[in-house]
Amino acid sequence: MLPFKSYEVIGVGNKSYNGPRNSRYNKYKQLPGIFNGCHIYLHNFNTKYEISKSIILTKAILTKLITDAGGIVLRRVPNPELIPDEEKIVPYHAKKGGKLVECSHYIIFKNMYEPMYNMSHFKALPIGWLIECIEKYELCEPW
Repeated sequence: MLPFKSYEVIGVGNKSYNGPRNSRYNKYKQLPGIFNGCHIYLHNFNTKYEISKSIILTKAILTKLITDAGGIVLRRVPNPELIPDEEKIVPYHAKKGGKLVECSHYIIFKNMYEPMYNMSHFKALPIGWLIECIEKYELCEPW
């Protein structure tokens, strides 16, 4: 049997992130996806978002990444005061005692980051946070 390490994708972020290895290990252990328990609204993603010259993201690509990782992409901006109890799920991959341990709903901003929501169950975060979570394959603490 050949070792996985020889054939594993390195990833696009910092080499120390180990996102592909973390993802493979998560799948091997049959754990939920990284965005399991997360409802995510992509704010104002009508045009392409360029990370680098070779990596250009669209709303469709981000939606696929989020849903493949167990998340739910919302079509409308959620009202933080009217979130149904059945949607208030503790994300599986949230760090114990971290800022996201009770957070089930997120608004991701593309251009202008507006930290207008910073509640325990509802956060507004920049696209960089979402990309970092995917690169590291962990639910990162907000900056």
